[in-house]
Amino acid sequence: MSQSPYAHTPLDTPVAPKKRGKALSVLLSLFGVMTALVSVVNILGSSRIAANLPNAPSWAVSGVLLLGVLGLLNVAAIVAIWTWRRWGVYLLLANTLAIFAINLAILGGTAPFQGLIGAALILFCVYRKWADFE
Repeated sequence: MSQSPYAHTPLDTPVAPKKRGKALSVLLSLFGVMTALVSVVNILGSSRIAANLPNAPSWAVSGVLLLGVLGLLNVAAIVAIWTWRRWGVYLLLANTLAIFAINLAILGGTAPFQGLIGAALILFCVYRKWADFE
């Protein structure tokens, strides 16, 4: 049976709440909402989006649909990060790399690199608070 991390803390000693910080709070909020919206658009409009992509591979419709599903998993990762779960950070990192690879295969060029910026900002802010994650 695992013990509570507060097992040896006297009852009258207050436990300091975890402080997320403004930067991480703003980033998680913005990227959570934006990722959810883009994911829904990708899922609902995957065929239309793929048809409008120049030089898109034959599997682009499935790729855009997969991007939508991975985006929804990123929303779950962002919620987990908000609730101080380390697995959310790992899920965000894995999904970001998968999304980057799919975008690179569909779009080519430098556009896929833009998606790495948001994840890098979140990971930078999380790194500073890593000790608070469970």
